[in-house]
Amino acid sequence: MGLLAGTADEQFEEVAQVTIELHDFNGMVTVADADAIESRLTGLGFHRIQLSQTNRENVLYFQPQRFGIGPMAEVWARVVTPNTIGLKRVCSRAFS
Repeated sequence: MGLLAGTADEQFEEVAQVTIELHDFNGMVTVADADAIESRLTGLGFHRIQLSQTNRENVLYFQPQRFGIGPMAEVWARVVTPNTIGLKRVCSRAFS
């Protein structure tokens, strides 16, 4: 939290992606603090991919223009990739 709060907006212009575990579901971070971080990053042009299914435990924020990806690639990254990872996880648990 302190690292993000202490980073100037101008420094984030050089950052292509940030992965954060916002543990607002167990009290490590307040929901308000998690919302503030999310609001700040999206306000700086980051797009959000939620990798955890039910909470903000594992979230990737990225700047599509820094990667040179278009809307279809972003949809793939936001929808197909996380669901594929989740399906693999469920299958490995079911068949192990």
